[in-house]
Amino acid sequence: MHALGFSDAKTTVGGADGGIDAISETYRVAAQVKNYVTAVGRPDIQRLAGAAHGYAEHLFYALSGYSQAARDYADERGIALFSFDETGAVSPESRRASELNEKHKSNSRAERVMAKHTELQRAQHLRENESPSIWDHERHTEYPVAVRRHLSVIEMWPEFEARLRALGDGAQLDEFEQLLAGAFRLFDEQEAAERVIPRHWDIELARLEAYRALVFQIESRLTFALRSEVDVRGLLDLAEFDGASRSEIASGSPNRPVAPLATQDDWDHLWRRRATVMVRLGALRYAMAELDKKGRFKPHWTVRSPRFNQELSEIAPLLERQSFWVGPDHFNVRYADTTAAANRTIELETSLTGVWQNMPKPKDRLDIVSLVNAQSEEWMLDNAPREEVRALRAAGFIPAPL
Repeated sequence: MHALGFSDAKTTVGGADGGIDAISETYRVAAQVKNYVTAVGRPDIQRLAGAAHGYAEHLFYALSGYSQAARDYADERGIALFSFDETGAVSPESRRASELNEKHKSNSRAERVMAKHTELQRAQHLRENESPSIWDHERHTEYPVAVRRHLSVIEMWPEFEARLRALGDGAQLDEFEQLLAGAFRLFDEQEAAERVIPRHWDIELARLEAYRALVFQIESRLTFALRSEVDVRGLLDLAEFDGASRSEIASGSPNRPVAPLATQDDWDHLWRRRATVMVRLGALRYAMAELDKKGRFKPHWTVRSPRFNQELSEIAPLLERQSFWVGPDHFNVRYADTTAAANRTIELETSLTGVWQNMPKPKDRLDIVSLVNAQSEEWMLDNAPREEVRALRAAGFIPAPL
């Protein structure tokens, strides 16, 4: 049905359709499919006509073919009969089926000719109206950076949204949602502008600059709003590395990603991010010990505690440092491990927050984020000699111990 141009065609829920197996609401088309051993006869075609009387077009698909009586009836009523085989190949078996087949072929040819005409017009316009160098720089250098950061914000937004809701500032959350909607609008407008002619370089340049400024405004405001809750920039860095898969947008061809080799800066960045996740995971482990003490006689916790402890034990191996950290392949493996550990650590902390915020008795409810933050400080003091902690202190990520 999709191949015939009925693009919204979908299967129906079994049984409730009176024998109709697929429909297209936009084009008012109904179809039935039979996998009989013997040829489909006239009664089956009549039943389709009755069940689909409210539709403009009736289609019938059969694996076993049709009797001559069925074909004659279909031609009289303008029903399209198709046969199909085990490979999925479809062939017209009635006059109306052949007409639909030819009509779609004709439409497809016309669409291809029109698409080529538009492509040639676009190429001519771009030859006669070259983009200015300042637009080139903004579009091919600054814009991809902003797009990647925007994507990172989108991926991490559920986490940020949960944190903002926990702070209880509904007005601030609404403001962030409006800013995100504005970024989506500018992105969509630019995507639409690049598909049409003529191009208006000055308008596009202003839009690109506004989009870039808005994306980084969102990041800065999130960093400030959640400064006591979570490392916003660190999480966005992790999401960006994962989303970009270590690829850069090739200048002049945004659809051709290239994957540069990992540099020493990449390794240093990865090691700091890995250490950051390790600190948070260590803090969660300390927090879990406290929670097990507090929840020892609380059924709401005791039935869930084993699952959380199991999750903790599965995350830790992802952060075990290997001695063969060399070459781009190993970088990708280590980066994948770090990203997986970061995501699972965030999910674990979020789940813990949900459990303890929903304790049946209000007096039993705990602020898990504050507890983990406190345990993070304790874990770092207890593990000050560790290489991971030293790396974070050297990079200025955490203060030196008093």
